[in-house]
Amino acid sequence: MIELRKRVDILSRSVEEMHARFQQLHLDTLHPIVRHNVGNLLNGCVMGIRTADRLLEKRKLVDVPDCLARVKASLNRVDYLLANPHLDKPHERVDVRQFFSNAFNQISESGGLNRVPVLLDLHESLNGSAFEICKDGVRESLGVLIQNAVRATRKTRKLNQVLVRVHQDGGHVVVCVIDRGTGISEKHREKIFAEQFSTKRSGGHGVGLLSVRHVIEDLHDGNVFWSTQEGK
Repeated sequence: MIELRKRVDILSRSVEEMHARFQQLHLDTLHPIVRHNVGNLLNGCVMGIRTADRLLEKRKLVDVPDCLARVKASLNRVDYLLANPHLDKPHERVDVRQFFSNAFNQISESGGLNRVPVLLDLHESLNGSAFEICKDGVRESLGVLIQNAVRATRKTRKLNQVLVRVHQDGGHVVVCVIDRGTGISEKHREKIFAEQFSTKRSGGHGVGLLSVRHVIEDLHDGNVFWSTQEGK
């Protein structure tokens, strides 16, 4: 109990120090999608520490190490992003199946997804598939889409899941992030890629989807499509 308390306190100080480091940076030096994801990760760290505190209070000690591991993974991700604030890096040739598997694992380990099941479906068409991509940009874009889908799903009382489906179609890799959340209301549909537009009550910066479009369309000559049914 005492040892776990020390670990929580040490990690809590680390979260505070990382947040201070983030605040001291000039936002203009960070790619918008980096700002977006670092903010989300740090918020998740704070919630993780609070969860660990509650678990200690209730003496549910067996669950504390997993909670702290997720916080630590998030801090490691923040540290990497702050050290690599630009996503417009030279493209690297990657094994597509391996890349998306690793990216999905990193996003999952960073926490914030544990309340909603998120499944990864890598189609057999990816076997032996290799493309040149901006790895950080695609990975962080995937994180934005998954986090948005998880938030939409949490708003419903239905037992739902988020599905990430990746397949190859000719010379293109197609990534689908599918949720059965609340849908996008008609009045918001023309604004979802607008700068500073967000439906979040707090903590929304309105840069996530705009940055995803930049990474996919400008850096990879791809396309971003979406479809929705209000209430579904």
